[in-house]
Amino acid sequence: MNKQPRYNLNVVLKETGIKADTLRAWERRYQLPRPIRTEGGHRVFSDYDIETIKWLSERQAEGMSISHAVDLWREIESSGIDPLSSSRPTQSINVSLDLTIEEGEGLAHMRNEWVQACLDFDESRAEQVLTQSFAQFSLETVCTEILQSGLAQIGGLWYQAKASVQQEHFASEIAMRRLHSLIAAAPQPIRSRTILVGCPQGENHTFSALLLSLLLRYRGWHVTYLGANVPQVQIIETTAKIKPDLVVMTSMRLATASALFENALALKAANIPLAFGGRIFSFVPEMAGRVPGHFLGPELLGAIPKIESLLASPLPETAPMPSAGLWETLRAKYIEKQQLIEMQTLETLKEKMGPQIPLANIHDANIYLAQDILAALILGDITLIHSNLEWVEGLIINFQIPIEIFSHYLAAYQEAIQTHLDLSGTPSQEWFSPIINRMMN
Repeated sequence: MNKQPRYNLNVVLKETGIKADTLRAWERRYQLPRPIRTEGGHRVFSDYDIETIKWLSERQAEGMSISHAVDLWREIESSGIDPLSSSRPTQSINVSLDLTIEEGEGLAHMRNEWVQACLDFDESRAEQVLTQSFAQFSLETVCTEILQSGLAQIGGLWYQAKASVQQEHFASEIAMRRLHSLIAAAPQPIRSRTILVGCPQGENHTFSALLLSLLLRYRGWHVTYLGANVPQVQIIETTAKIKPDLVVMTSMRLATASALFENALALKAANIPLAFGGRIFSFVPEMAGRVPGHFLGPELLGAIPKIESLLASPLPETAPMPSAGLWETLRAKYIEKQQLIEMQTLETLKEKMGPQIPLANIHDANIYLAQDILAALILGDITLIHSNLEWVEGLIINFQIPIEIFSHYLAAYQEAIQTHLDLSGTPSQEWFSPIINRMMN
């Protein structure tokens, strides 16, 4: 591209649509663009300068702050690549802003504005808040402090029965759509190593995995994103095809943590390093030590340097706690007797509750409880189900469902387990007793 200076300031302003004072601030603070000055002190710009300004403006339209865009430009330059040759066409975000943020107001204000817009199903307002936030803060800050924290806030409201599932899904859709837009506009990778990112089978909560993919792409890494609910066979087939240097997986629930554990064993056998994280590992910290891989920690932003460190010089894996033969035998026995256990549970509840028994709820409870029991047995510790039962207990209370229904259900289920399974020698013969006792007292 022609770097011969030939255009005055007015031509540049007309061509790029940028304001003169903004351009002066970029030149003064970041030395971008780099026009020459005539003897009279007037700036003269080249075609390359104009395209540089457009490149920076496009990064801002994608949601990056100007400082982050300049950092990205310099990182690409330092790798020996011209940033203009490494970029690709992007979709500009054309939103007419009507927000006025007073001095002193910051991230908490913007997050609350976005959350309220989502709760009001106000899509236009929610998008405006995000665009204004990206203009003020860095990509990482907006994605974690507004989108991620905002979704967690709305999830907390749902858990407290103060928000509907429709409001939660509406907010999630807006957040995911923005992440996909930013990923589509990300620069081409400038680093040679490949990272495979996805969620194990059964895991449909993809925000963390998608956000990790976005942040890694903007740091120049080549990322292959597989998305939600990826069966183990597909993980292995994909790794054999693309030969990633690192696999990253996230799990939010106990049931999917066991699927991640089984993926980890298969990847270890194939000599492919795994890094992992997710809400369940933060909620039950001891579980991370059971997975043969590298735990990325509780904070998403903290995972980025850990991933880059692993790619630079892989650390020794955390030694997994092997699944004892006792638990493997018990798991096979539980699968064999599951139908009988559920039938006895239902009969016991009918005797205690009569026609008021909520059959649909009992059916759903059987499905989710069986998933958690099998997951805990795969991971080698039946007491891991307690954390999830505590979460369900809080959900029942907040939605004003009579707690005695759940306590009677667990008591009946435990009685059926003791009838049909040989629990002698197990560390915890009464699987649900701590939860039942607390409910009844």
